Amino acid sequence: MPERAGPWGGEGRRKHDIAVAPWRLESVRVSSGLVVDGIGFSYLDKSGKQHTTPLWGGAGGTVRMVHLAPSEFVKEVSGTYGPFFSFPSVITSLQLRTNIRSYGPFGEPKGTTFRTRVKQNGSIVGFFGHSTVYIDAIGVYIHP
Repeated sequence: MPERAGPWGGEGRRKHDIAVAPWRLESVRVSSGLVVDGIGFSYLDKSGKQHTTPLWGGAGGTVRMVHLAPSEFVKEVSGTYGPFFSFPSVITSLQLRTNIRSYGPFGEPKGTTFRTRVKQNGSIVGFFGHSTVYIDAIGVYIHP
């Protein structure tokens, strides 16, 4: 498996992870309004087989799809987490930066900040985390 960084945020009732090691991130689906409600993604494994996760968390807010170009790689994931109504800690915002452009922020940047960057030739290839009706915590897989 690639390296893991995180998770950032709180503890949700449901843990989310992938069973097959990711090799390349292809797309990310984010549902967000005031906070990050849900996240799902598609990735390729080392043999080139595509895997797609369901939407983790809730489907509230607006759903946005990020399709990465063949030469585009996620180099940084950043955001914020904090309390939201009766939830002690959820991901309040999320932003993806690639070698080409930035996507987001999804949600509203409020609370404690987090950021993970990869080394020169590395890339972020997947996610893991916790959820209730929102994304409570998120972490990333990094391919060196």
